[in-house]
Amino acid sequence: MKIKPLTKKDFPEAIKLIKIAFGEKEAQAAKAWFYLSKKLEATVLHSQKRFLAIDKSKVVGICGVYSWKQHPKDIAWLGWFAVLPKYRNKGIGSKLLRYTLKYVAKKGFRIFCIETTSQKGQLEARKLYKSFGFRKSGQIPGFWGNYDILFMSKKLK
Repeated sequence: MKIKPLTKKDFPEAIKLIKIAFGEKEAQAAKAWFYLSKKLEATVLHSQKRFLAIDKSKVVGICGVYSWKQHPKDIAWLGWFAVLPKYRNKGIGSKLLRYTLKYVAKKGFRIFCIETTSQKGQLEARKLYKSFGFRKSGQIPGFWGNYDILFMSKKLK
């Protein structure tokens, strides 16, 4: 298994993975986000970078980092962190998160943030984030109707 930066050539496979992990609406959002990434960087983002986990030429995981212009430049956010169900519990998520943490530290970010939810299906991801030192830093109850938005963060410096 290797980790590599997302390229335009990888967009279709990355969008399929996001659809499996998060559903059709999120896949449509990812498609727009990927194809508009240069415009987003010019208008609302300081920077962004996405990474793929590849197993025998198959995209099996994705994650990335972005930094909003309305936030301080040294705060980064995790984006679209997912591993295909068949490949979970094999250390791929840990490798992706470790790789991304090294990237944000190297780029000089001070705080790394995560937006997740209280959904049962995200419990394993929340456990993984905690094992890497992320702590709950906020919550919006009932934001998505039946479940909450949870914010987690980790100081890097």
